Amino acid sequence: EKTYSAIANLHMFIIAGPLGSLQLLRNQGFETFGDLWDESYDTCRNEKMRLDKIFETITYVRSQDMKSLYEKCKERLLYNQNLIYTINIKDRVDIVTQWLLKDRA
Repeated sequence: EKTYSAIANLHMFIIAGPLGSLQLLRNQGFETFGDLWDESYDTCRNEKMRLDKIFETITYVRSQDMKSLYEKCKERLLYNQNLIYTINIKDRVDIVTQWLLKDRA
């Protein structure tokens, strides 16, 4: 639900979450930011390495000019926001919850 909140508020996001979190969003039609920064952390099976990659990605993004980065992302952010308002958020959160529980059981 935190990612959906970021999307609704036109925020860029990096997900420090389970393997495949970004892919799940892409499967739902959302656009992520792999052309602007490294999102390979999403496919890293080793949890420590995934967290290290996430940290590296955050460090890289923080080093960028945020105004310029936002301008590059503006259309994508608006697309994602429009998409989120066409869906039933409760159903999406339920899908993600089931996905998380299934992968952890």
